[in-house]
Amino acid sequence: MKNSDIAIVFGNIADLLELKGENKFKIRAYSRAAQIISRLPEEMELMHEEGRDFRDVPGIGEAIAKKSMELITTGKLKYYEELKSEFPEGIISLMDILGIGPKTAYRLATELKVTSIDQLENAIKYWCEPNMS
Repeated sequence: MKNSDIAIVFGNIADLLELKGENKFKIRAYSRAAQIISRLPEEMELMHEEGRDFRDVPGIGEAIAKKSMELITTGKLKYYEELKSEFPEGIISLMDILGIGPKTAYRLATELKVTSIDQLENAIKYWCEPNMS
């Protein structure tokens, strides 16, 4: 798993925790970890193969180090999967759209039942077309 993929997971965790109204320090820790990992000069996978401790990276604590290890060794993160399951399906793909943050993605998914980019496009077309009656 590439650093960019790990960073995306931690960034998404930060966004979902924000939606849940979690502790700001926890949110900031995941957000900061995403930034740090995305800027690392070498891949964490290589660091793992060399037996290096992720906690030696400034800004990476024990919890993030363990979660990074789980992502690298299994390709998944149980905590992330459980967190995603608390939200409407598709919310992550909506947050990937430039200009749509976590709160807007949540509203789209819950109020308009939009769970994909295609559904969002169709909803925009429906609501923006002039009334033909």
